[in-house]
Amino acid sequence: MLRKRGAGGIGLGAVSILAVFVVLCMTVFSILSFTSARADQKLSEKNAKAVQEYYQAESKAEEQLGALLREKNIEDLLTLAAQDGCDITNDGQNHYISYVIQVNEIQDLYVEIALSGANQDIPRGHWSKQKWEIRVTEPEQPDEKLNVLKR
Repeated sequence: MLRKRGAGGIGLGAVSILAVFVVLCMTVFSILSFTSARADQKLSEKNAKAVQEYYQAESKAEEQLGALLREKNIEDLLTLAAQDGCDITNDGQNHYISYVIQVNEIQDLYVEIALSGANQDIPRGHWSKQKWEIRVTEPEQPDEKLNVLKR
């Protein structure tokens, strides 16, 4: 009736090692999951900020366009555009008005509209958006020269 030692089952040491390994794996996976979630949150916040900045710039551009188009005739519109600092060009048939709205430190919203008809009422004249695009402005590059091995 005596049992033989070591004859059956897994020893207590192997179960302990397996439990430690499982806990260690779960800890590593939880740290990786937390790090990934934090990186995703930062990226989402950065994306939300960029979208908000773009829509604010777009709203300003639409307001400026609306102010220009409220004028009664094209000559008054061109005068107001010049006062607002817009660039005005003419190709003989159309007047082109362009302006820039800053989105953030490195991006600008460039707007260009075309007006057809000279000295006509704006409702009878025709206008169209030619360009409505984001342009990247080059930030100043810091001088990062290293003075290594000067002889």
